[in-house]
Amino acid sequence: MQITVRDLEVIRFLEKFRFAMAKQIGNFLGASEYVAWRRCKKMEEGGYLRRQRIFQNQPGIYMPTPQGLKLAGLEKFQIKPLNVATLAHDLVVIDIAVFYHHQGYKTISEMELRRMVVKKVGERGTRERMPDLVLEKNGKVTAVEFENSPKSASRMTSVLRFYARSRKYDECWFFYSSETWRNRWEKAGASKNSRIKLFSWKGDEKKNAGTARAAGS
Repeated sequence: MQITVRDLEVIRFLEKFRFAMAKQIGNFLGASEYVAWRRCKKMEEGGYLRRQRIFQNQPGIYMPTPQGLKLAGLEKFQIKPLNVATLAHDLVVIDIAVFYHHQGYKTISEMELRRMVVKKVGERGTRERMPDLVLEKNGKVTAVEFENSPKSASRMTSVLRFYARSRKYDECWFFYSSETWRNRWEKAGASKNSRIKLFSWKGDEKKNAGTARAAGS
């Protein structure tokens, strides 16, 4: 098959976030889900991507193969195993990242952050809390967190305290999928610090456009 520049962009995107659905790849490319699926299918047939269906009656996800990483000049990176327990969370983070990518932000995934820390200070540096995503624009560095798994009140307070004191990030944006989560963050003290902001995210990039733009303003 003939590999295009956009094919290489897809492989690099998948390596950055480990995986993505065809719809997300299409959103990243500014194309339809069908166009993305058709291109991914050809790359799958060529051995550059692999597709895995995790849940019955749900879209599969695409991941790069060693051959695909080599093609994109990323052969030094290893393919991380899929964690089914965090899959729903990770897919939302990808949606958020794609939205802000199109808003002109530089996006840095958690995996990229870990690599940067290891390169700078070694493995011990990865013990520090890593946000789900980092956004950079106009000199401003924003940590992004999306929560959908249970945390104790003390743990939530600890997370908020970390970002309130951090010198790495100008702000931290917490995205939540339900008012229950918003209330829990408020109770933990999120509204007490102007650097911490709460925003709703409800499962569809287009539905969240207003919220996401408000966060980026």
